[in-house]
Amino acid sequence: MFGYNGRLLRVNLSAFTSTEEPIDERDIRHFMGGRGLGTLYLFREVPKRADPLSPQNRLLFLTGPLTGTPFQATSRLVVCTKSPLTGCYARSSAGGDFAVWLRSCGYDFLSVEGAAERPVYLYVGDGRVEIRDASEIWGKTTTETQRYLREVHGKRTRIACIGPAGERLVKFAAIVTGRRTASRCGVGTVMGSKKLKAIVLDAIPRNPAFFDPDLVKDLARQQLGMIRTNPQFQKHKKYGTTDGATTRNAIGVYPTRNFRFGQMKDYQLLSEEEYMKLRVGEFGCYGCLARCGKVHRVPPGRIYEGTMSDGPEYESYWSFSGPIDSPCIEATIAADRLCDELGLDSISTGGTIGFAYELYERGIIGKAETEGLELSYGNHEVMIELIRKIALRDGIGDILAEGTRRAALMIGKGAEEYAMHVKGLELAGYEPRGLKATGFGYATSTIGGSHSNGSLAFQEWGLPFPRSVNRFDEEGKADIVIFNQHNSALGEVGIV
Repeated sequence: MFGYNGRLLRVNLSAFTSTEEPIDERDIRHFMGGRGLGTLYLFREVPKRADPLSPQNRLLFLTGPLTGTPFQATSRLVVCTKSPLTGCYARSSAGGDFAVWLRSCGYDFLSVEGAAERPVYLYVGDGRVEIRDASEIWGKTTTETQRYLREVHGKRTRIACIGPAGERLVKFAAIVTGRRTASRCGVGTVMGSKKLKAIVLDAIPRNPAFFDPDLVKDLARQQLGMIRTNPQFQKHKKYGTTDGATTRNAIGVYPTRNFRFGQMKDYQLLSEEEYMKLRVGEFGCYGCLARCGKVHRVPPGRIYEGTMSDGPEYESYWSFSGPIDSPCIEATIAADRLCDELGLDSISTGGTIGFAYELYERGIIGKAETEGLELSYGNHEVMIELIRKIALRDGIGDILAEGTRRAALMIGKGAEEYAMHVKGLELAGYEPRGLKATGFGYATSTIGGSHSNGSLAFQEWGLPFPRSVNRFDEEGKADIVIFNQHNSALGEVGIV
């Protein structure tokens, strides 16, 4: 079938085996792209009441029908599993080029099942699939892991790995691939439960087979022309995902102090222009002109001096400023880098820490529980320490590593009232009381409080597609949310 390899790679870590299987063409036609196939195989193969951290769970890495083609913004990797954070269906995605390499290895998706008895990593390339010992890299950060594996297998490889947080089964651990992450729902936790430290793909990028190659080239040229002349594209290219953040704070939808407020004082210290002053580079995903990844470094003489991060993206810098009410731009860079190194979802990390700060302010927890740490709003140094404690499950970090929903139940004393989540997944950085359609999107999202499931209703910001709407109105929002969720699905599977 054109646009697909028609094969999946199945790896059983309990049995130390790997097999290639054909994908039924009827499944490909009925369940579009990686998102559709991932959902199908997950529900088909994982028992209904399976523990997400048991060998019965599957960890699926999937591509879309346009992955590796000349079209823009079609290189995303989709990861599907049963979430240890929510107990529900989970889906996370990452930019970069890992999906293109998986496609170039000859597979439309990779299914990992079972669990190894000792740390291992998976090597796929040169017609070989090997499960190798990972004792040398178990315990290493994501940067150290990727550097080690490139030295062993060469620079043309692409790697997806977990950090210390995934190894310790922090419930919101991420999978890091290159300079991008699949972060939400604890996909890295499932990888850690299988004792799978990393996946190494060794391939040369190649296009899939096309029914009409000339038409594909023509359509790709048309798409490129439309993108280049779009004013919004130019802003996105300049600022990355931080574009529009100042407006969000100005209109009161920048969640602050664990979603109690929608504005943060002294926000000008975190503006897009302030980040540009610290920018030292940029990068992009495979086959994408936007290059929205922005590299920042803290200059000498300032707190956290010398720290450099491949970000932060909007969600990350909100996570390390709004929830604890800290306008320290340097702290957002340091926290973002630390989460990437340790392998943590920055949204859930920041949301859980903001939850802990409110509990501390209300006297539900105190210095006895925090081991002397003062969780006062604006204290970004304690936030940095809590990130380490969560990743290493040290002290109160062992409780917070369970996520806000479980942590609230463990702490008790009314803590549940202050846990900001949907289905156990911490909310993203948009205040739903000022964006009604976004609130509906959170509530109806299949994975929980995610911003990337069509929950963000840009029609509330004036986008006339299919129509703009008043952000405070409740009437007429359902069809907007449905439209956005369908559109998000198309984008994620590589259709648009």
